[in-house]
Amino acid sequence: MSSSASPAPPPEASLPAPPSRPLAFRALAWAGSSGASCGPKLAPCCEPPWPSGRQRHCRHCRPRLCQCWHARPHAGIGPDDGRASAQLARGPVCPAATGARLFHPAAVLEPHRRRSVMSALIAQDITVHHGDHTLVEPVSFTLAAGQAVTVLGESGAGKTLLTRALLGTLPTGLRASGRLHVGAEPFDPAQPRGSRRLWGRRIAVLPQEPWLALNPLMRAAPQVAEVHALVAGRPDAAARADADLHTMGLAGAGHKWPWQLSGGMAQRLAFAAARAGGATITVADEPTKGLDADRCDDVRALLQQGLTSGGSLLTVTHDLALAEGLGGEILVMHKGQIVERGPAATVLETPQHPYTQALIAADPAHWPRRAAPTDPGEPFLRATGLGVARGGRALFQPVDLTLARGQIIGVAGPSGCGKSSLGNALLGLLPFTGTLWRDPAVAPLRFQKIWQDPPAAFPARLVLGRGLADLIARHRLDPAAVPPLMDRLRLRPDLLERLPGQISGGELQRVALLRALLLDPVFLFADEPTSRLDPVTQAETLRLLSELVEERGMGVLIVSHDSAVLAAVCDTVLRLQAV
Repeated sequence: MSSSASPAPPPEASLPAPPSRPLAFRALAWAGSSGASCGPKLAPCCEPPWPSGRQRHCRHCRPRLCQCWHARPHAGIGPDDGRASAQLARGPVCPAATGARLFHPAAVLEPHRRRSVMSALIAQDITVHHGDHTLVEPVSFTLAAGQAVTVLGESGAGKTLLTRALLGTLPTGLRASGRLHVGAEPFDPAQPRGSRRLWGRRIAVLPQEPWLALNPLMRAAPQVAEVHALVAGRPDAAARADADLHTMGLAGAGHKWPWQLSGGMAQRLAFAAARAGGATITVADEPTKGLDADRCDDVRALLQQGLTSGGSLLTVTHDLALAEGLGGEILVMHKGQIVERGPAATVLETPQHPYTQALIAADPAHWPRRAAPTDPGEPFLRATGLGVARGGRALFQPVDLTLARGQIIGVAGPSGCGKSSLGNALLGLLPFTGTLWRDPAVAPLRFQKIWQDPPAAFPARLVLGRGLADLIARHRLDPAAVPPLMDRLRLRPDLLERLPGQISGGELQRVALLRALLLDPVFLFADEPTSRLDPVTQAETLRLLSELVEERGMGVLIVSHDSAVLAAVCDTVLRLQAV
C-alpha cells in the first residue's frame, strides 16, 4: 500500500462541532494542528534529532507510513468500539496527527478491552431532592477496578439515599440528579430505569435489611442456586450454591426458610445470593450489621477477596473496623454532606473535621463502664435450666438467670446460637424446657421487645406517626410523653410523617425503642438494639437506656455481637454455648 493511499485528516475548519454530551464525554478537543499532515515524510514529533542520537518513532508514525487512522473525538462509546485501533491503549495521541487532546480528569472514553485500567464507576454531583429540599448535597467520587470506597456517617446522614440514587431505587417522592457512568456507559440518575438493567450482572447489591432481599417462600439454598442458574446454567447451580453456603458458614442451613434464620445468618445468605451473579461492582449497605466479631472478619475477608480479583466495592457502614480493614478511600458524610475524604489510614488516624473526630472517639472500646446498681430490687424474672429446641435439636446449653429491677444483663455468643430465641422464650413467645417464673404482679404488657430487624416490626404501608397514635389510643397513653422521648432519642418530628421504608435503619430502630418505652416496660428485651447505629448515636442511645433503667426501675436483657458494648453497659454478661 503506498503512502498516497492514506487520507489526510480534514482541516480544523471543516470539522463539525462536537455533539452536546455530559462533561465526561466532552473531554476531547481539537487544537492547533491545522498545519499538520500525513504523508511519506515523518510527522514533526518524529523528526531528528532523536534522544540518545538514535532514530525513534512515535506510536502513530512508522519509517514508511504515518498511521493516522486515529480515533475521532468521543470515540469509544459504541458497543462495537472494542475492535478499534489498539494504539490508543499505549498513551496520548500524536499531536501532529490529530492535534492536542485535552482530558478532563473524570473522562471515560474507552472500553475496558482497550484500557488496562479504567474506572468501574464514576459519580458526578449526585444529589437527592425531596420537593424543594436537598437531602443529599452533590457527591462525586470515582470507583476504579480493585478499589474500595467507603461512606462513613451517622444514621440518617444520607448514606443509604446516596447508594439508592446510584442504583435507581429511591423511594417515591424523592428524585436524583447528577451524572453517572458505569464503565464507559453513561446513565442519568433522574431516569432510574436505565441503570436497573445492570442489577445482578454488573452491580451486586447487599441491602441493609437482608429480610427484604430474601424470598420468604423459598429455602436458603435454592435462593442462591436460582442466581447461579440464571448466570451459569442449571447443571452446576446447586453445587455452586452449596459451596457458597459452606463458605459463608451456612453449610447446615440450606434447607431452612428465611424466617428460621437469625439476623446474622440472613445477612450472610443475602450476601451469598448477591455475589452469585458474578457482578464486578458490589454495593454493600452495612454488610457487618448484626454479626459477631468472627463473622465480621469473614465478611470483610470476602469483600477483600472480591477486590483482589479485580472487583470494585462501594460500602456504606458505621463500622470503623470494617472501614479500616477495607482500605481505599473514605468519604465521611454528615447531614447529607461529605465533610471529609481521603485515604482510609489518613482519615482514621488523623481526622481533621470535628464530626470525624467525634465519630472515632465514640468507639465502644472508649466508653466508660456503667456502675453496677448498689441495691438491686426484688427479682421479677427467674429461669432455671432454660433451653430452647428447634426441629428436635437444642440450640444452646441450658442456662440459669435472674433479673431484677435496675439490672442490665447482656447475652453474647456466635451468630445462630440462639441468643434471640432465649429472649423470646423469656417473653413467652417460644416453647422452652426448664422452669421460668415471672412476677404475676407485672402485667404482660410491660414485658416488651425491641426487634432485631425493625422493618419486620412495623406495618410497611402505615405512616409511623399513625402507628404511634394507634398505640396511644389503644392503651390510653399520654401523648405528651412522645416529644420528650423523641428529643432524647435524637428523632426529628418530621420522621413520623414517613413510612418505615423512607427512613434509615438506625432511625427506625430508635422509633422502635420509642414505641417500647411509651408502654413503660418493666422488662425490655433489646435484640441488637444498636447494631444499625453509628458509634455516636449508639453511645447516646445506650446512655439513655442506662438512665431509663435507673429512673424507671426497668430490667433489660441486651443481645449484642459487640463485646465492647456489652462490657460497657451490662452488669453481667451471659455467654451462650451452642450445642
